[in-house]
Amino acid sequence: MRIDKDKVKRILVITLSNIGDAVLTTPVIQILRRDFPQGHLAVLVGPRAFSVFKNDRRINKKIIYDKSISWKNKLGLVNRLREDRYDLVVDLRQTLFGIFLGARYHTSVFARAPGALTHMKDRHLWKLKSLGLDINDAAGPSVMFSEDDQDNIQQLFKKWQIKERQIVVGIAPGARNMTKRWEKEGYRQLIKRLIKEYKAKVIVAGDDQDEPWVKEIITQIKPAPFNVCGKINIGELTFLLTKCRLLVTNDSAPMHLAWAMNTPVVAIFGPTNHKKYAPAGVHDIVIRKDLACSPCEQSLCPKGTRECMKSINADEVFAACKRILDEKR
Repeated sequence: MRIDKDKVKRILVITLSNIGDAVLTTPVIQILRRDFPQGHLAVLVGPRAFSVFKNDRRINKKIIYDKSISWKNKLGLVNRLREDRYDLVVDLRQTLFGIFLGARYHTSVFARAPGALTHMKDRHLWKLKSLGLDINDAAGPSVMFSEDDQDNIQQLFKKWQIKERQIVVGIAPGARNMTKRWEKEGYRQLIKRLIKEYKAKVIVAGDDQDEPWVKEIITQIKPAPFNVCGKINIGELTFLLTKCRLLVTNDSAPMHLAWAMNTPVVAIFGPTNHKKYAPAGVHDIVIRKDLACSPCEQSLCPKGTRECMKSINADEVFAACKRILDEKR
């Protein structure tokens, strides 16, 4: 299906529910805004990932969709969306919304991206290509923050007495799935070396669910890292990452946010497929073990050993950090 751009005035993008997944859909927003500069662009997004688009000035309307609502409420949402009379629906969730809404143009429910396209960013963009749009100059992910977000982080840096020239390293040791988390002792050793050898100011980030995990990691480390787990929002974290020389993280939402802000990432992968989700910035480094069982893409380790994460040691992660930090000196 190729679209007639002159007939497209109102566009709806149905994006994903998890924060990291939603970040990888932002290049789609960039292309649509480029090709339809005067169009009305709306995004339908889950409650958790809403924060990714909250401050995005390219989007005219943000609609929260909680997939756990009743069928009655879902039908009510469909009827309200039909009233908006969208000309184009780009559905990144592969649902029937495009058909139900009666849009002139919509991405196919059944078409799948070619197997040669492995990264999820590219697979999302392929949906636009299937409509005849040019995706050759698509940028990487992008997330916007507000002035309040920026001011709040700058006040924190002032409180922490972090100077402009000091090396700031972000650490995001959490992940919604415990199987994707690197070992606590590995992070502990890494943080100690960054502080000792680079005099780094280490900031540990995550959501409130990561807090117990993080406390176990940073207990007794001196000087103590700054812990913002559960204390800042996504917009504030996004700006904070622009102040970091690098971020060390598992496959997680902060990893994708750092890529979006061009902050170098040392990404630790185990059960998930780095070919689908790894950051692709110029300085980004992926640490993983080439095991027969990895990536398994399972939420629980089939062997019960978590060898893919346990076999990664602090020395090799520190070496990756050193490479980035020395390049940026």
